[in-house]
Amino acid sequence: GCALSVIFELSFLFQEYIYVNMYLGIIRNRTF
Repeated sequence: GCALSVIFELSFLFQEYIYVNMYLGIIRNRTF
């Protein structure tokens, strides 16, 4: 149970990190 919650939290943070990078990439493409 504890391990599953940790994995779920890590996967959620990783997904959020990917979304932030994609958003920043779009802003950079529009700027340059």
